[in-house]
Amino acid sequence: MDELQSSRFGQPSPRHGLRLLYWFVQRCVEVDRNNQMVSLCSPSSGDFGFRIFRNRDEGGKGHLLPDSSGLVYYELGNLSVSGVKSLPEYVRERYTGFQDKSNSDRIIVTLRSGTFLDIYVTRHETRMNFNPCHTFRISRELDTKNSD
Repeated sequence: MDELQSSRFGQPSPRHGLRLLYWFVQRCVEVDRNNQMVSLCSPSSGDFGFRIFRNRDEGGKGHLLPDSSGLVYYELGNLSVSGVKSLPEYVRERYTGFQDKSNSDRIIVTLRSGTFLDIYVTRHETRMNFNPCHTFRISRELDTKNSD
């Protein structure tokens, strides 16, 4: 939790990342007794604005995330796509509708058989590129702490 706070993810306002992450941990993830992160939503169906994240080469610098061995990455948090109206108002309320920092934060996940394998948070540096220096893997411990 300290690392996430020191990363400045979702800060300062009007960024929405911390609110999005709070909602995501409360609504879409459950850590079961086997310490697996079970998905309570359906990224592949586009729930809440989830869409496929193409882990492509970022301007010749390599992929943003590790190779997922044929699994699909999904991103959540783009407030300008369909489906996001089903996110709660407190996640969307600071979105300006302009190309500014109010829509820069994302959650990226990969899953198999209804279980999240990895959860990342990141932010756009430019309209098209994410910054690897501002991309962090979320641990099960954070999921557990936020669900209490």
